[in-house]
Amino acid sequence: MELTYLSVAIASTAVAYLAFRFGKDKKIEKDATMMATVLTKLDNIIATVAEIRIELKNQEKTNGAFSIRLTVVEESMKQLRREFEELREND
Repeated sequence: MELTYLSVAIASTAVAYLAFRFGKDKKIEKDATMMATVLTKLDNIIATVAEIRIELKNQEKTNGAFSIRLTVVEESMKQLRREFEELREND
């Protein structure tokens, strides 16, 4: 009878240990899956930020070109106003 109790105790310990290992392995697998998902999302965010930076630089170049063109147009308008005023004064 004592041998039966001892066998049951050893079997119970073995089952408990295996259940613990199985649960631990599942947790590790779940954590690894979650980490892979987070890293994938982070890579996507980094790529998107890089694309936004490129677009921002292109927009800054475009704005700079428009600024130069606007300055040229403003100067032309000033010159035209001066010429118009001179023509009005001479008439």
